[in-house]
Amino acid sequence: MSISNMTSELEQMSISARLDLIERLLTLIRADLSRDPHSGVRSDRRARLANAAAKLRQDYATDDDLTAFTVLDAEDFHATG
Repeated sequence: MSISNMTSELEQMSISARLDLIERLLTLIRADLSRDPHSGVRSDRRARLANAAAKLRQDYATDDDLTAFTVLDAEDFHATG
């Protein structure tokens, strides 16, 4: 069944029937994610972030402007107030 067909069917359903369907779908999705925690959105996001970090690694290793404030990391910091 295509998404277009499903949408047409959903339009014929009552709001309470649609909400019931959504709850059932969310239960299925949660079950899938609990079986494989590295699947779906979380792992896709993690992979994109890792890829972006890998691309920027060389910049942070060679560009002093990006790391200028790291010289302050060893400074003892006490908030004044």
